[in-house]
Amino acid sequence: MNPLEENEDPDGVWRSYVNDQLKGEYRKFFDEIDFLIMLKAPSMACVLEWRRLQEQKLANKIRNAPESGGPHDGAQELRIMTDEEVGRFVMHYERVTRACLAEMPGRADVLINVAEDHGLGLPQFREA
Repeated sequence: MNPLEENEDPDGVWRSYVNDQLKGEYRKFFDEIDFLIMLKAPSMACVLEWRRLQEQKLANKIRNAPESGGPHDGAQELRIMTDEEVGRFVMHYERVTRACLAEMPGRADVLINVAEDHGLGLPQFREA
């Protein structure tokens, strides 16, 4: 459990709901997949850092957007998350992401490791 789950879901209501969905409706969806390709992050720490980087890039883009007129009209009113807010946001998905990082490589038909610098490794094909 991460701090979000510990403090905001001490009885496991959300965790139980997510697990039930993964066993039910999502199981049906995953059963429809013919070929699974996984882009595997090196760690949960990288997932968090990459999400923070996305937010920083968005902030830079918005900072340079015009105040009005053109395709980015109103862009400067968008709210950008702080690093702390990104951390809290990612905690909502941390348990499932950690499980996927551990379990999914063994199920994927093709595994592509993603390096910390976003470089892609060579595809690894699962033997049939």
